[in-house]
Amino acid sequence: MDGQTYLAIFKENGLVRSDLVKILEHQVKVLQENNMPANAEEAKWLAIEIAEEEKAQGYPFLNGNETREQIAQRYLKARGMF
Repeated sequence: MDGQTYLAIFKENGLVRSDLVKILEHQVKVLQENNMPANAEEAKWLAIEIAEEEKAQGYPFLNGNETREQIAQRYLKARGMF
C-alpha cells in the first residue's frame, strides 16, 4: 500500500495519527530502507489497527508511565514482529 492509500484510510475512517502510530510509521520507513517490504506493509496495517483501537476506546495508548519505546515494543512483541 502506498502512502496516499494509507493516509486515505485514516481520513475515511476518522482515525488519528497518534504518537504510537507515528512511531510505527517511522518503523515503516526504516523497514523500507532496509529492503523489508513485507514487514513494512505489516507495520502499516498494525498502525491502522492501533488507530482503530484508540478511536474505539476514546484515548491514545501513550498515557501513563510507559515510554513510547516500551509501548511500541509491547505491541510489536504481541504481534510477533519484535
